[in-house]
Amino acid sequence: MSSDAAEGGEPAFSGVTMRTLRERANLSQRALAEACGIALRSIVRFESGEQEPRFGVALRIAEALDVDMSELAGRGVQLDLAGVWHARWQVWLDGEEATTEQEVFATPVGLRVPITATERGILVRGGTREPVTIETGGYRWDGELRLHSDRVLLGWYSSTEGRVRSLGALFFVIGEGGAYLYGRWVGTAREGLVVTGWSVLARDSDRATSVMTHLLVDGRP
Repeated sequence: MSSDAAEGGEPAFSGVTMRTLRERANLSQRALAEACGIALRSIVRFESGEQEPRFGVALRIAEALDVDMSELAGRGVQLDLAGVWHARWQVWLDGEEATTEQEVFATPVGLRVPITATERGILVRGGTREPVTIETGGYRWDGELRLHSDRVLLGWYSSTEGRVRSLGALFFVIGEGGAYLYGRWVGTAREGLVVTGWSVLARDSDRATSVMTHLLVDGRP
């Protein structure tokens, strides 16, 4: 195996699958090489199985072909991120820790995963539950995640409400084969300070709450 093999010894792609996906995208080897910013001879070697790309190169190939890494690897099992997710966010109000609950909608396009929160959600603090308002720090938002490996998604979010000028970054690790995502958000508070907290997206509402509880108590899901 070439020194350009993927980390951990696991192929980041299948040469045969790569050729099939390239042809499906109506791209020549030269066009794919130019889109990825790599040499034509490298594309030829990858497709023939003579050489394997480093992970970063494989990621650029997947992006150019508008597929995820699992599909490029020819594993036949793709992470399904589309649809409704139950979100939990660790937040602070007047110095008091709380969580907010929202439903978010994901519409993946290749490696990109646009996400939207069309409701402000529910604020949970001190054993009480109440609708989130702008005054208590809630807002609707749009964002996007991008698959950066088989386990990690990075992205951003930004308020869609004119009265709120809030935006930030998202980092998620994929848990239990995609049953939930957990990680951190980093953004600006109303006072203009940089703040951060735990974040969870799960297919099941109870799972989302359970994972967030473990993160708050143990620092792990």
